[in-house]
Amino acid sequence: NRDAIEVTGIGFMNHYFRTQRLDLGFAEVTAGPRFNLPTPDDRVSRLSVKPYAILTEVGLGEAQYFKSLGTGLETTASVWDDLAIRTIFEFRQKDFSNARDRPLSSGLDGNDKLVTLQLRQRVTANSELLGQFDFLDQDTRFPWYANRTYGLTGGYHIIYDDPTGWI
Repeated sequence: NRDAIEVTGIGFMNHYFRTQRLDLGFAEVTAGPRFNLPTPDDRVSRLSVKPYAILTEVGLGEAQYFKSLGTGLETTASVWDDLAIRTIFEFRQKDFSNARDRPLSSGLDGNDKLVTLQLRQRVTANSELLGQFDFLDQDTRFPWYANRTYGLTGGYHIIYDDPTGWI
């Protein structure tokens, strides 16, 4: 049934020669099983659920800025053979570290709740339309740092064959 364990990772690091307080390092790993479920009717060609764990570490100015632990749940469905619907919910508990030049960073301690709805509609055999809505609710220990963000994204993707023929 093509169930799987999925592990993803992302990382970024930069270093400034003269201004080390701006040095930034970021690493995040997610891991969890993806379960492919039986389709409920003829309109749904694929249905999967993926619960996962999230671990994040961020450094700023050559010192820890924050770390977070969290969990997420992703559902994906393909309907009418050409529309993919993906929903994501993530919860992260973030713990910030104070530093000499950031003595109040721990006031950002709190949690993030992220909700995403993504739609992908195939247009041709090698192209698709993409629409995405995001809502992020950030609670912090100091309430004036709390934040709610909404995002809307649209795109058109075209897939080309590898011109070198290597892939």
